[in-house]
Amino acid sequence: MDKISWINKIDPPSPIRRNLHDESSNPNPMLTALTELLCSPQLGCVLRPDLAELYIKDVDAYNRNASEFCKHHSEKQNQH
Repeated sequence: MDKISWINKIDPPSPIRRNLHDESSNPNPMLTALTELLCSPQLGCVLRPDLAELYIKDVDAYNRNASEFCKHHSEKQNQH
């Protein structure tokens, strides 16, 4: 019977790849911060008081505005 041997060594999966699928690992702090800003804006921020006012008065309008903003800027970035 013929013997089979590998030319290249097969490495075990890297810890980075394993952590991508591991639900118990901690999420990226930057993604967590961005998610918190999108889901619950800082109403006391003086940079955009108009957005805070819109969020307080009409959350649905705020969400539509945020969605349009994201679509506009993501499309603009992809075109260049």
